[in-house]
Amino acid sequence: MSRARSPSAGDSLLAQRPMLRFFLVFGLFTVVAFGIEVLPWVDSQVINPMLRGITEAAAISIRLFGGQAESVHNILSHPGSLFAIRVSNGCSGIEAVILLWAAMAAYPTHWRYKMIGFGVGLVAIMVVNLARIVSLFYIGQLAPHWFDWAHLYAWEVLILLDGVLIYFGWLRFMPPPHRAAP
Repeated sequence: MSRARSPSAGDSLLAQRPMLRFFLVFGLFTVVAFGIEVLPWVDSQVINPMLRGITEAAAISIRLFGGQAESVHNILSHPGSLFAIRVSNGCSGIEAVILLWAAMAAYPTHWRYKMIGFGVGLVAIMVVNLARIVSLFYIGQLAPHWFDWAHLYAWEVLILLDGVLIYFGWLRFMPPPHRAAP
């Protein structure tokens, strides 16, 4: 029969309580990352170019599949009609990426695994976000009465759910966390 190891004086509170450590790291990462995201320099040099890029990628995707779309900066429009959508802050998918990265950073595993997860997670969320923008472009034209619901509710949940599914998928490939010997 083995006995549970009692914490020694040298063990830190965070080493004794892995869930506490997880939530502290997750919270700190999230607060810092969202704080950085709202800095004017980050908005103008990172977020806005990202929005222009995703808008252009949406226009290219629509044209690749036979549709008509043009992009100018962060405006995606249908030539020949007055319909257009503006891809603005909050439409970049970066919020879901931040939450995913915070969870990955907080998980007790080697940084090599975290970096792989960061890259795969970023790409996966951006692909889903691209599908979101393309679908909203079509919903706005074909079923405008559903646009607000799809934009504000359905896709918000789906993007966050995507992040959760990516996280749990990533966890399946992680070695078990290190445990102190009894």
